[in-house]
Amino acid sequence: MGAEGESAKLSIQADEADDNADIWSFVSNTDNTLTIENFISGSSVAHMTFTPNATVASSTVTMPGRVLIGADPGDAFNADSMLRLQRTGDRVFIQIKTDADPAQDSAILFGTTADDVHHQIFHDVSED
Repeated sequence: MGAEGESAKLSIQADEADDNADIWSFVSNTDNTLTIENFISGSSVAHMTFTPNATVASSTVTMPGRVLIGADPGDAFNADSMLRLQRTGDRVFIQIKTDADPAQDSAILFGTTADDVHHQIFHDVSED
């Protein structure tokens, strides 16, 4: 528990904490956010921050690095299916790979549900 006006930190250390990357912390901040940090650089680096709101739909999760879903982090396009979101400067990139089969079509769909697609970007492999 943090004292009045101070953050509270829970640290988890693996492998005798003999490498900086072995040290992770959960920090409850005085601005009511929760941050997951790692010590890999020799000082605490925020990897994920949760900002609550009265409604979950208005809450946010901030991840300053890449988000890889279903991918091998060593090679983003080495998995059968993956979604990669990455911000570089003032640009956001979305990369999708849907299947190991090169004959498989891919698409990005924009809409409220799978049945309510307003726009799509479609890659037809038969055109390659």
